Amino acid sequence: QPAPRALLNSLGSLVAPFGHALVTTVLLPLTKNAKLCGAAQCDILRWIVRDMLSASLCLQIFRGFLETSQQDTWSEEQVGILQIILDSKIVIDESCAAQFVACIKQRAPNQASDKKFSKMILTALQKHSVQFSHLAADFTLIASCNKTFLKKALQAAIKRL
Repeated sequence: QPAPRALLNSLGSLVAPFGHALVTTVLLPLTKNAKLCGAAQCDILRWIVRDMLSASLCLQIFRGFLETSQQDTWSEEQVGILQIILDSKIVIDESCAAQFVACIKQRAPNQASDKKFSKMILTALQKHSVQFSHLAADFTLIASCNKTFLKKALQAAIKRL
């Protein structure tokens, strides 16, 4: 068996019995610190989040990331992981939705030209419109900072809220 496949299989076997511990000790620190998470680590992390974790564990990563994120911008890898989490079947409560909007509102001016950041916001609006409907005014401010080709799609998604 090739080494990458063996690594993925061994990590996958740890998710079921030790999911919470794996999230708190390995996955969340990797997600929060862009310097720790290179391209290879992020590929593995994205695979685990997309294919192995339950919705509750994905939500745990999402919340933990938002609570401790101090950076002015998120790396492309971090945005990719958040995108996968938002694409999953997580149920975002009102406080988590408000925290997410506050985080992206803070970073929107610095990441105005970042297509992945814009795509992540668009995914949030499309997949979780019910949870974000009361925050339409904040999303309007976020979209006004956007300088990508997705700006019109963001504005249209906000109108549908």
